[in-house]
Amino acid sequence: MARLGDLCPGTPAAAWIRDARWCGAREAFVGSRTPGSRSEPLRVEERVAVQRILLVCRGNTCRSPMAAALLRQRAARHAALQHVTVDSAGLAAPTGEAASPDAVQVMGRRGIALGAHRARQVDAALVEHADLILTMTPEHVSRLCERFPNAAGKAVTLGDYAGKSEAIPDPIGGGLPAHERCAEQLDSLIAPRRRVRRAAHRSKEHTG
Repeated sequence: MARLGDLCPGTPAAAWIRDARWCGAREAFVGSRTPGSRSEPLRVEERVAVQRILLVCRGNTCRSPMAAALLRQRAARHAALQHVTVDSAGLAAPTGEAASPDAVQVMGRRGIALGAHRARQVDAALVEHADLILTMTPEHVSRLCERFPNAAGKAVTLGDYAGKSEAIPDPIGGGLPAHERCAEQLDSLIAPRRRVRRAAHRSKEHTG
């Protein structure tokens, strides 16, 4: 299972993705693009460059915009990811609505301005344009693939893609604490593994 942290070292945007609930496709290699229809599920031998990532939740007012903002922040800090563009949308978005005040506050604590965000509905153009679609729950993947068959092969939950197989609960209605927990969960899924590896290595050195 690939982690978002794998997209940083080595070849830009190169990582194996295995058994990630790809709506029918069992594995794919993300690295270099080859000709072929993007509307069909990815096969083992097919390759596609991850240049456009779409984050999807239900309303596009908290989870997906927070995830997109955190991913943009990380991409800006790593040369190998600076070619990647990140968008977000919702399956039932109140088009034009601002991000939830709690989401704005939580992101502000992390040095990210979310005040200009406006919710938008996921549509066929966004799905077609995306190379990788990351959702918050398995239900989102199912609904997305039912509505847009060409999402099959490139839609997966963020949790599965990060190798943790965990859904990201909707913080709406839970106030600031729920949004903070959501942001922490998103951050842990998007954080590069190299930090963990360095920490584990240092710990081993100290105990050895």
